[in-house]
Amino acid sequence: MLTLYVAVLMLLPLTAPLAIKHQSARRAVIGNCVRIISVGATIAASPAIAASPATAARAPTMDIFERLTTTDSQKFEPPKPLMTAPDIFYPSWLTGRWSASSTTTSVTAPCSIALFGGQRLYERAVAEIGSSLEYECRFVPYEGGAVADRAFNVESIARASMGTLSVDQIDATPNKIHSVLKPKDSGGRFTVDILIEGRTTETIGSTFVTDEIGTNVLKSEFKDQANLVSLKRVETISSYELVENGLVMGKQKTITFLEPSNDPTSRETTFFMMSNGRAVDVRTYDVVYRQKER
Repeated sequence: MLTLYVAVLMLLPLTAPLAIKHQSARRAVIGNCVRIISVGATIAASPAIAASPATAARAPTMDIFERLTTTDSQKFEPPKPLMTAPDIFYPSWLTGRWSASSTTTSVTAPCSIALFGGQRLYERAVAEIGSSLEYECRFVPYEGGAVADRAFNVESIARASMGTLSVDQIDATPNKIHSVLKPKDSGGRFTVDILIEGRTTETIGSTFVTDEIGTNVLKSEFKDQANLVSLKRVETISSYELVENGLVMGKQKTITFLEPSNDPTSRETTFFMMSNGRAVDVRTYDVVYRQKER
């Protein structure tokens, strides 16, 4: 869930020329908190957004552990959204409050740099390799296991990414995330809505793996320019392995797919057709969790 919202943040540089010290091509939207603008009904009602039947119909070509570990980004096609549970139910050893350090390990443009977002955005993203984002996250007890405190985690990552005064509003449920962000020096605000369309989990040995996919919609609002809407579908895969009490090691991967608009002549639709359903942006992270309190 955490990287998913970070994935949404990655939309921000595409909508406006932000001059934010903490914003980078990697974390730009927290959105990484990342999927969808108008949560559910809003997406269906928005005249600027069209669902992609071709994208929704594709079945996954790999299991989630293989999708997490493969280095062949050309293989990625959108998985069929399957909602296998009302939330992600984590192992009990994740219960508590944790300090997390997420380090970018790779950035890939499987189709082309143009479909990634352009040379400038690609170079900014690549420059993030080796850098780390520090934030806190929390998992609360639930029926012998744990669930993520999504509102706390989303806000924590947003403030770490864009500054302590960047968050106006956060509303989060397991399937819907709504946030209003005002990054420092941006000159405007961003409404990010995420609709989780599918999730699944696997346990492989001592490693717990999660996979969530959803549509990320971002609206920008500026006084001196027209409002913009950006729509993408983002899959986030995360692994967690308990190394010892109070120490968890993980890996995360965000896989971004383009979506068309209702306007067949729009830039969004043209780029969607050029991508042919393939991923356009794949990023990986190593994450270390150190428990602060149980």
